[in-house]
Amino acid sequence: MIWSTFRSAALLLLLIAATGCIEKSSPLVERSELTVKSGDRVRVAAAEGADEYTWRGLEGTDGISFNTKGRILEFTAPAVQKRHTALFEIEAEFRLFTQNQNVKVVIEPSADDNNDTSRENNSSTEDKAVVKSLALHVEQTSLNRDHNTTVTLTARYKDNTEKTVTEGITWIITPKGAVKIEGSTLTALEDGNVTVWAKVGNILSNRVKLNIYWEVDGHRLPPEPDPKINNATLLGVDVNNNGVRDDVERKVYATYKKAIERAVMMQAFRTEQAMLADPDLVKNAEEWEKRDTQAMDCDAYLYLKYNKPFIKKMGQTIISWQINTEKRVEKYYKYDRALSGGVYSINEGTLQDCEFDVERVLEMDR
Repeated sequence: MIWSTFRSAALLLLLIAATGCIEKSSPLVERSELTVKSGDRVRVAAAEGADEYTWRGLEGTDGISFNTKGRILEFTAPAVQKRHTALFEIEAEFRLFTQNQNVKVVIEPSADDNNDTSRENNSSTEDKAVVKSLALHVEQTSLNRDHNTTVTLTARYKDNTEKTVTEGITWIITPKGAVKIEGSTLTALEDGNVTVWAKVGNILSNRVKLNIYWEVDGHRLPPEPDPKINNATLLGVDVNNNGVRDDVERKVYATYKKAIERAVMMQAFRTEQAMLADPDLVKNAEEWEKRDTQAMDCDAYLYLKYNKPFIKKMGQTIISWQINTEKRVEKYYKYDRALSGGVYSINEGTLQDCEFDVERVLEMDR
C-alpha cells in the first residue's frame, strides 16, 4: 500500500478547498422567511454538504420545541392570539469555513385560536389565579450524556396546599436541545452547562443549573471548543493536554464505538498534532514519516494477531479531521513535498507499534 500517493491526492482536494473553490456565497436556506398558521408543521431544510448543522432560537422562540442539530428544522407552530415572529439561526460548519443565516417564521393565529383565548396557556384564568408559586426539583444536577434523571414540578396554591404538576407545562431550556424532558424523565443530550425552568400559565418556577458531562469508559471528554478560537491557530484547543485537539478527540469518541479503535485513532492524531507542532517539520520529514504510519502499522498488527477488522478509511479520516484549515494544509503540504519522490509502505506491524496497553484496551471491549 503506497501511503504517499494517497496522501498527495487527499492534500490536493484540501488545497482546492483552501484556495476558495468551495462556493460560500450560496444561501444555506433558499426561503429565509415564511408564514404559517398556528398548528402547522414547520419544516425548513438547509443546503447539504456541511459537516455539522446547528439551529438556534434568537427571538420569539420561547415555548417552541425544536431540534438544534441536523440539517432540517422542524416544529409545530404554537397557538397565538396575534401575529407572532420567531427568528432562528442556522450555523453550518464546512471543512474550512462556517456559514450562518437567519430564518424568520411568521405565525398567524388560526380560527380556533381566535375562538378560544385561553388555549395559549392550557389552563383557565381561574386556574392561573389559584397557583402562587412553582418549585422545580431535579434529582441529579450532574449527569453523563444520554443518562436520565427525575424532575418534579410542585405547585403551591393560595390555601398553601401543594400538588405535583404533570400537565400544561412549558419547559424552558438553555441552550435549547441540551436536554429532553418527557413526563418526569429528563435525558441529557449535549454536554455543557444547562439551565432548566418551567412555566405554567404565567407562573415561572425556580431555575435549576445542570452540569452535563460526556464520559466514555471512564474517560471524560473535553467540551466542544469554539470553532473560531480552535481554528485561529495551527494547533487549536487542547484543554486536557492529552496531545489531541479537542474537536478531533470528540469526533473519535462519537464515531468509533470500540475502545480498541478509539485507542488506535487517538494514537494517530497525537502523532499528527505533534508533527504540526514541530518547527522543523520539513527538515525532520523522513523521521516523521516513520511515526506518521505507526498507528496504521498498529492497526495491521491488531488484524494479524487478533483478527480485528482494519479501521475503514483511516488515512482519509486522519487528514480530513486534522488538516482542516488553510494554515494546517500549508504546513502539511510542505512536509509532503519534502517526501516527494520517496516510496513509503505500511509494514505488517508489531506490538511495539501500538503506543497503548493492547490487552487492557481489548478487555474493555469484551
